[in-house]
Amino acid sequence: MTYGTADPGDEGAGPKSTLASTVYHQLRDDLLRGVLETESKLRVEWVVSRYGAGASPVREALNRLASEGLLGRHDQRGFFLMPVSAEELEELTRTRCWLEERALRESIEHRTGEWEEQLVLALHRLARAQRRMPEDPSSNNPDWEKLHRAFHRALIAGCRSHWLVGFCDQLSDQASRYRLMSQHGLG
Repeated sequence: MTYGTADPGDEGAGPKSTLASTVYHQLRDDLLRGVLETESKLRVEWVVSRYGAGASPVREALNRLASEGLLGRHDQRGFFLMPVSAEELEELTRTRCWLEERALRESIEHRTGEWEEQLVLALHRLARAQRRMPEDPSSNNPDWEKLHRAFHRALIAGCRSHWLVGFCDQLSDQASRYRLMSQHGLG
């Protein structure tokens, strides 16, 4: 059983992937990259046309994103992109530090040789990646973003609480959203 976000390595496009999962991953990626305007309404019909899926898979994807806190939901009025604020970012950062510290302590307490190897490998891959895009030094490299997330995930991978890891994943998504929005002058 998992909580929160999908496995970071799961891109939702494999042969076992459902249409709802594919829409979820595409829409989630757009939300995290700041492609969609904050606080704007997301009408099911618009999402259906943009992502080329039926209403049922779209509703499933929207509900999943709402359960993760990336979207808000009004009864009988649909979904909207969650607003951003300095206060929200401060609370997010504080909470993320608390939870990741706890998860890291658990990982260290229960460390194994395999955990240490995976952590060193994740750090090595991150250190080799260029953070910025060569053609646009103001933009983060999407590969670096993935490796950065994988490194943070490796830090807490030895934690024996899937709930805690799931909460950390959700907070990581939210922090990524803020970071990418600020990078592009959005929000």
